[in-house]
Amino acid sequence: MRMNASLVRYLCPGIISLVFSIFSGCTESEKTQFLTQGEQHLQSGDYEQAKSDYMKVLQVAPYNAVAAARLGQIWLEEGDPWRAGVFLKKTVELAPEDSASRFRLAKVYQAIGSENKAREEVLKVLQQPGAKGEAIVTLTELAHTPQEIADAGRMLDDISRKDTASYQLAQANLALRRKDFIAAEIAVNKAIALAPRSPDAHQALGFLKLLEKDGGEAAEAFKIATELAPARSPIKVSYAAFLKEIAGADAAATYLKGVTQKAPDFFSAWIALARIALEQQAYDETLSYLSNVLSRDPQNLEAQEVQSDLWLAQDQPERAILILGNLQKGQRDLPEINYRLGKAYLQQKKFTEAAEALKQALSRNPDLIEAILTKAKLDLETGQPDLAVNALQELLKKHPNLKPAQELLEEAQRAGRPESAPSP
Repeated sequence: MRMNASLVRYLCPGIISLVFSIFSGCTESEKTQFLTQGEQHLQSGDYEQAKSDYMKVLQVAPYNAVAAARLGQIWLEEGDPWRAGVFLKKTVELAPEDSASRFRLAKVYQAIGSENKAREEVLKVLQQPGAKGEAIVTLTELAHTPQEIADAGRMLDDISRKDTASYQLAQANLALRRKDFIAAEIAVNKAIALAPRSPDAHQALGFLKLLEKDGGEAAEAFKIATELAPARSPIKVSYAAFLKEIAGADAAATYLKGVTQKAPDFFSAWIALARIALEQQAYDETLSYLSNVLSRDPQNLEAQEVQSDLWLAQDQPERAILILGNLQKGQRDLPEINYRLGKAYLQQKKFTEAAEALKQALSRNPDLIEAILTKAKLDLETGQPDLAVNALQELLKKHPNLKPAQELLEEAQRAGRPESAPSP
């Protein structure tokens, strides 16, 4: 899920006040005990108990940077960057030298699509002493313009340790930006030689093999990556997406169920399962998978978005609007939310409201494909096929194989043709 938004603007103020207010419940002497217990539970993988321990620390010491940092780490690994961002932002305010938390905050910004903020935090990490491997890799991931690519290249040249997997992966990213696939593969293979158990290196090889249209080697590389990855790694969700393409939705769902058995609090895996069930119109299953997220994390943005998609699929736009409206009230006026509101209003034939919501979505993200398609449907519904044709033709220039756009364009072109004149 990628969202062009500022975390500073959209973090829920209610969560912040809840977390960083003083409550009664534990004494100062118990703070150390809960910190110790939290660390033990974190190391053992019992994230839910660890969160409880660290929250008890914040109840008596609301400005404890260690507890805030650990809560940010846990929420990020479980798959909720929004909640993670609350804690990590507070952590770097309390402990600016905590480069690990600052790097995680950068990953939060990257996850929600706020890449400028992500770049700012990564550059701050790179200015601090200590290891810079993961940070320089992320900086190259965030480099898109020629200037950004050149700047990242110069910073990479300044790295003293070049015999690391991170350095080689960063080199591979820049080579890909230059479309030099041979150099990228050489760098990735060096990364694997330097760190044979690096899931990131094997995943990078998988993506390269996909670009080379070598499905067999890509599958093997992705399989190794997911086996090496931690229980709550995004690599596992990426592997499920790959499985879905090559082996079908059922194979992906079976794999994801295995992931959730080992990590029941890995929200990203449950949401991926919900999306698959929704595509298969297994609505009860969709709701069941979402409940595994929302029962633990009622504020989870992505789960609520999928829940609104479920109500729209069941032709219950009023329920979708209720969810989406509440998200907007929580200062999450994001393109994805506005697009869904537009779709819901269109189902209700409320064309004015639909047009306004889609306008808001496209003003924030002009390239949001779903919003462009929904706007084209609205134009058709309101007797403006020429507008739909123009928008869809522009979309297909960027995404020529986008089947929904092709089908909708044909419909718009038919609607825009004048009826044949009667024969004399």
